[in-house]
Amino acid sequence: MIQVRLSSRGGAQDRAYQYIKARILDQRYAAGQRLRAQELAESMAISRTPVREAFGRLEQEGLLRREDGWGFSVRGLTTAEIIDLFEVREALELSAVALAIPRIDSARLLALTRLLDDSASALQKGRGADSIRIARRFHFAIAQASGNVLLAQMLESLNERIHQVGLILVARFPNRPAEVLEENRALLDALAGHDTRRAARVVKAHIRRSRDLVLGRAGRDAKRIQDPIVV
Repeated sequence: MIQVRLSSRGGAQDRAYQYIKARILDQRYAAGQRLRAQELAESMAISRTPVREAFGRLEQEGLLRREDGWGFSVRGLTTAEIIDLFEVREALELSAVALAIPRIDSARLLALTRLLDDSASALQKGRGADSIRIARRFHFAIAQASGNVLLAQMLESLNERIHQVGLILVARFPNRPAEVLEENRALLDALAGHDTRRAARVVKAHIRRSRDLVLGRAGRDAKRIQDPIVV
Protein backbone atom coordinates (compact mmCIF):
# COMPACT_ATOMS: atom_id res chain seq x y z
CA MET A 1 0.00 0.00 0.00
CA ILE A 2 1.34 3.41 -1.01
CA GLN A 3 1.50 6.03 1.71
CA VAL A 4 1.73 9.66 0.58
CA ARG A 5 2.01 12.55 3.04
CA LEU A 6 1.66 16.03 1.60
CA SER A 7 1.45 19.42 3.25
CA SER A 8 -0.60 21.39 0.71
CA ARG A 9 -4.05 20.82 -0.70
CA GLY A 10 -2.86 21.57 -4.22
CA GLY A 11 0.01 19.14 -3.90
CA ALA A 12 -2.30 16.48 -2.49
CA GLN A 13 -4.74 16.91 -5.37
CA ASP A 14 -1.99 16.62 -7.97
CA ARG A 15 -0.54 13.54 -6.31
CA ALA A 16 -3.98 11.93 -6.13
CA TYR A 17 -4.55 12.78 -9.79
CA GLN A 18 -1.25 11.23 -10.88
CA TYR A 19 -1.75 8.17 -8.66
CA ILE A 20 -5.26 7.40 -9.94
CA LYS A 21 -4.49 8.23 -13.57
CA ALA A 22 -1.46 5.91 -13.66
CA ARG A 23 -3.55 3.04 -12.35
CA ILE A 24 -6.30 3.64 -14.89
CA LEU A 25 -3.86 3.78 -17.80
CA ASP A 26 -2.03 0.66 -16.60
CA GLN A 27 -5.42 -1.05 -16.14
CA ARG A 28 -4.88 -1.76 -12.47
CA TYR A 29 -8.32 -0.15 -12.26
CA ALA A 30 -10.51 -1.95 -14.80
CA ALA A 31 -13.14 -0.36 -17.02
CA GLY A 32 -16.38 -0.08 -15.07
CA GLN A 33 -14.68 -0.34 -11.66
CA ARG A 34 -16.17 1.96 -9.01
CA LEU A 35 -13.63 4.16 -7.24
CA ARG A 36 -14.27 5.27 -3.68
CA ALA A 37 -12.79 8.55 -2.50
CA GLN A 38 -12.60 7.45 1.12
CA GLU A 39 -10.61 4.30 0.35
CA LEU A 40 -8.18 6.12 -1.93
CA ALA A 41 -7.74 8.95 0.56
CA GLU A 42 -6.89 6.50 3.33
CA SER A 43 -4.38 4.66 1.13
CA MET A 44 -2.59 7.96 0.42
CA ALA A 45 -3.00 9.40 3.92
CA ILE A 46 -4.80 12.51 2.63
CA SER A 47 -8.32 13.88 2.97
CA ARG A 48 -11.16 13.04 0.59
CA THR A 49 -11.32 16.57 -0.86
CA PRO A 50 -8.21 16.37 -3.09
CA VAL A 51 -9.24 12.89 -4.23
CA ARG A 52 -12.66 14.19 -5.27
CA GLU A 53 -10.98 17.11 -7.07
CA ALA A 54 -8.74 14.62 -8.87
CA PHE A 55 -11.85 12.67 -9.87
CA GLY A 56 -13.23 15.83 -11.46
CA ARG A 57 -10.08 16.36 -13.51
CA LEU A 58 -10.09 12.75 -14.67
CA GLU A 59 -13.75 13.00 -15.62
CA GLN A 60 -12.93 15.99 -17.84
CA GLU A 61 -10.19 13.93 -19.51
CA GLY A 62 -12.65 11.13 -20.22
CA LEU A 63 -11.01 8.60 -17.92
CA LEU A 64 -13.77 8.53 -15.29
CA ARG A 65 -17.56 8.59 -15.45
CA ARG A 66 -19.68 10.25 -12.75
CA GLU A 67 -22.15 7.93 -11.07
CA ASP A 68 -24.75 8.81 -8.42
CA GLY A 69 -23.70 11.48 -5.96
CA TRP A 70 -19.91 11.62 -5.52
CA GLY A 71 -19.37 8.22 -7.09
CA PHE A 72 -17.11 7.68 -10.09
CA SER A 73 -16.25 4.64 -12.19
CA VAL A 74 -13.49 3.98 -14.70
CA ARG A 75 -14.61 4.76 -18.23
CA GLY A 76 -13.49 2.38 -20.97
CA LEU A 77 -12.61 3.58 -24.46
CA THR A 78 -15.38 3.15 -27.00
CA THR A 79 -14.92 1.53 -30.38
CA ALA A 80 -15.44 4.92 -32.04
CA GLU A 81 -12.74 6.52 -29.88
CA ILE A 82 -10.27 3.76 -30.68
CA ILE A 83 -10.95 4.08 -34.41
CA ASP A 84 -10.36 7.84 -34.16
CA LEU A 85 -7.18 7.26 -32.16
CA PHE A 86 -5.72 4.90 -34.74
CA GLU A 87 -6.60 7.24 -37.61
CA VAL A 88 -4.84 10.18 -35.99
CA ARG A 89 -1.90 8.03 -34.90
CA GLU A 90 -1.40 6.73 -38.43
CA ALA A 91 -1.43 10.21 -39.93
CA LEU A 92 1.06 11.54 -37.39
CA GLU A 93 3.46 8.60 -37.48
CA LEU A 94 3.52 8.46 -41.28
CA SER A 95 4.40 12.16 -41.35
CA ALA A 96 7.00 11.67 -38.63
CA VAL A 97 8.77 8.90 -40.55
CA ALA A 98 8.78 10.85 -43.81
CA LEU A 99 10.29 13.89 -42.11
CA ALA A 100 12.75 11.90 -39.99
CA ILE A 101 14.39 9.82 -42.71
CA PRO A 102 16.50 12.66 -44.19
CA ARG A 103 17.65 13.52 -40.65
CA ILE A 104 18.54 9.99 -39.56
CA ASP A 105 22.25 9.73 -38.75
CA SER A 106 24.40 7.21 -36.93
CA ALA A 107 23.69 8.72 -33.50
CA ARG A 108 19.93 8.57 -33.97
CA LEU A 109 20.15 5.03 -35.34
CA LEU A 110 22.13 3.97 -32.29
CA ALA A 111 19.57 5.51 -29.93
CA LEU A 112 16.71 3.80 -31.77
CA THR A 113 18.57 0.49 -31.76
CA ARG A 114 19.10 0.70 -28.02
CA LEU A 115 15.40 1.28 -27.46
CA LEU A 116 14.54 -1.86 -29.41
CA ASP A 117 17.20 -3.77 -27.50
CA ASP A 118 15.53 -2.63 -24.27
CA SER A 119 12.15 -3.69 -25.66
CA ALA A 120 13.56 -7.11 -26.53
CA SER A 121 15.10 -7.46 -23.07
CA ALA A 122 11.75 -6.72 -21.41
CA LEU A 123 10.08 -9.25 -23.66
CA GLN A 124 12.63 -11.94 -22.81
CA LYS A 125 11.88 -11.37 -19.11
CA GLY A 126 8.18 -11.92 -19.73
CA ARG A 127 7.26 -8.25 -19.35
CA GLY A 128 5.13 -7.76 -22.44
CA ALA A 129 3.51 -4.57 -21.17
CA ASP A 130 6.93 -2.99 -20.54
CA SER A 131 8.06 -4.05 -24.00
CA ILE A 132 5.04 -2.26 -25.49
CA ARG A 133 5.74 0.83 -23.38
CA ILE A 134 9.32 1.01 -24.68
CA ALA A 135 7.97 0.60 -28.21
CA ARG A 136 6.04 3.83 -27.71
CA ARG A 137 9.32 5.55 -26.77
CA PHE A 138 10.80 4.22 -30.02
CA HIS A 139 8.04 5.81 -32.10
CA PHE A 140 8.20 9.04 -30.14
CA ALA A 141 11.96 9.20 -30.73
CA ILE A 142 11.26 9.02 -34.46
CA ALA A 143 8.80 11.90 -34.11
CA GLN A 144 11.45 13.91 -32.30
CA ALA A 145 13.92 13.13 -35.07
CA SER A 146 11.46 14.61 -37.58
CA GLY A 147 12.42 18.10 -36.42
CA ASN A 148 8.75 19.11 -36.28
CA VAL A 149 8.18 20.11 -32.66
CA LEU A 150 4.40 20.46 -33.01
CA LEU A 151 4.07 17.02 -34.57
CA ALA A 152 6.09 15.47 -31.73
CA GLN A 153 3.96 17.28 -29.14
CA MET A 154 0.75 16.05 -30.76
CA LEU A 155 1.97 12.46 -30.79
CA GLU A 156 3.17 12.74 -27.20
CA SER A 157 -0.31 13.87 -26.15
CA LEU A 158 -1.69 10.60 -27.55
CA ASN A 159 0.92 8.29 -26.06
CA GLU A 160 -1.03 7.55 -22.87
CA ARG A 161 -4.11 6.48 -24.81
CA ILE A 162 -2.03 4.48 -27.30
CA HIS A 163 -0.38 2.64 -24.42
CA GLN A 164 -3.78 2.02 -22.85
CA VAL A 165 -4.91 0.32 -26.06
CA GLY A 166 -1.59 -1.53 -26.19
CA LEU A 167 -2.35 -3.10 -22.82
CA ILE A 168 -5.65 -4.37 -24.18
CA LEU A 169 -3.69 -6.03 -26.98
CA VAL A 170 -1.23 -7.61 -24.54
CA ALA A 171 -4.08 -9.02 -22.47
CA ARG A 172 -5.94 -10.44 -25.45
CA PHE A 173 -3.00 -11.45 -27.62
CA PRO A 174 0.06 -12.41 -25.55
CA ASN A 175 2.15 -12.86 -28.70
CA ARG A 176 1.50 -9.33 -29.91
CA PRO A 177 4.51 -7.72 -28.12
CA ALA A 178 6.85 -10.07 -30.00
CA GLU A 179 5.16 -9.15 -33.28
CA VAL A 180 5.45 -5.45 -32.44
CA LEU A 181 9.17 -5.87 -31.80
CA GLU A 182 9.70 -7.49 -35.19
CA GLU A 183 7.62 -4.82 -36.93
CA ASN A 184 9.67 -2.11 -35.25
CA ARG A 185 12.90 -3.82 -36.27
CA ALA A 186 11.66 -3.77 -39.87
CA LEU A 187 10.97 -0.06 -39.49
CA LEU A 188 14.44 0.54 -38.06
CA ASP A 189 15.94 -1.28 -41.05
CA ALA A 190 13.97 0.96 -43.43
CA LEU A 191 15.14 4.04 -41.56
CA ALA A 192 18.76 2.88 -41.72
CA GLY A 193 18.40 2.45 -45.46
CA HIS A 194 16.68 5.83 -45.83
CA ASP A 195 13.89 3.98 -47.65
CA THR A 196 10.88 6.28 -47.29
CA ARG A 197 8.41 4.10 -49.17
CA ARG A 198 9.27 0.95 -47.26
CA ALA A 199 9.16 2.79 -43.94
CA ALA A 200 5.68 4.10 -44.76
CA ARG A 201 4.48 0.60 -45.66
CA VAL A 202 5.85 -0.83 -42.43
CA VAL A 203 4.30 1.89 -40.26
CA LYS A 204 0.92 1.57 -41.93
CA ALA A 205 0.88 -2.23 -41.66
CA HIS A 206 2.03 -2.09 -38.02
CA ILE A 207 -0.69 0.33 -36.95
CA ARG A 208 -3.48 -1.33 -38.90
CA ARG A 209 -2.56 -4.76 -37.56
CA SER A 210 -2.93 -3.47 -34.00
CA ARG A 211 -6.15 -1.68 -34.86
CA ASP A 212 -7.74 -4.75 -36.42
CA LEU A 213 -6.75 -6.98 -33.50
CA VAL A 214 -8.07 -4.73 -30.76
CA LEU A 215 -11.31 -3.86 -32.53
CA GLY A 216 -12.21 -7.27 -33.94
CA ARG A 217 -15.81 -7.41 -35.07
CA ALA A 218 -16.73 -4.27 -33.14
CA GLY A 219 -14.84 -2.13 -35.63
CA ARG A 220 -17.00 -3.43 -38.46
CA ASP A 221 -20.34 -3.33 -36.67
CA ALA A 222 -21.95 0.13 -36.75
CA LYS A 223 -24.41 -0.89 -34.02
CA ARG A 224 -21.54 -1.41 -31.57
CA ILE A 225 -19.56 1.70 -32.42
CA GLN A 226 -20.25 3.33 -29.04
CA ASP A 227 -19.70 0.17 -27.00
CA PRO A 228 -16.81 0.32 -24.53
CA ILE A 229 -13.80 -1.85 -25.34
CA VAL A 230 -12.85 -3.86 -22.27
CA VAL A 231 -10.36 -6.64 -21.62
